[in-house]
Amino acid sequence: MIVWPTTNTSPTAPEAGSPDWSFQDLDSRQGPTPSPDSGSWKGWRPTVSPRGATISLSVLHTVNKGVHHQALNLALSCLGPGDALLFLEDGVTVLPRNGLGAGRIAPVAHQHQVFCLEEDARARALLDLLPDWVTLTDYDGFVALTEQHDHTLSWF
Repeated sequence: MIVWPTTNTSPTAPEAGSPDWSFQDLDSRQGPTPSPDSGSWKGWRPTVSPRGATISLSVLHTVNKGVHHQALNLALSCLGPGDALLFLEDGVTVLPRNGLGAGRIAPVAHQHQVFCLEEDARARALLDLLPDWVTLTDYDGFVALTEQHDHTLSWF
């Protein structure tokens, strides 16, 4: 479950310029904090508003399950501006050209970076089957991706 503070939980007043954490609805409709049980995560993004400015936080979504698991659909439904996808372990099996997973990912690949852990693709003999929009990375690249994004969300 994803948990972000929705209010300042400090027993004292916040310092000047300290961020107030909240959820922002991408469709510009405000509402209650979504629940993973309600299936209402689509369109909601964590945001931070220091001194009145709104900044959207980027997320690295990691998927380690195959095409017949709900992880892919959940990850795709929660993509927001600046987010990226990283496929690893059995998750790399959704990427081969002309496969069921690639057909679902291709429409978002022009807006989001799509990465594949090279070692896992090689172990499954998939390196020659990956579409052009997939960028191969190694474990050092994986670490760099986690450093480049504000949050990492694992879908498994």
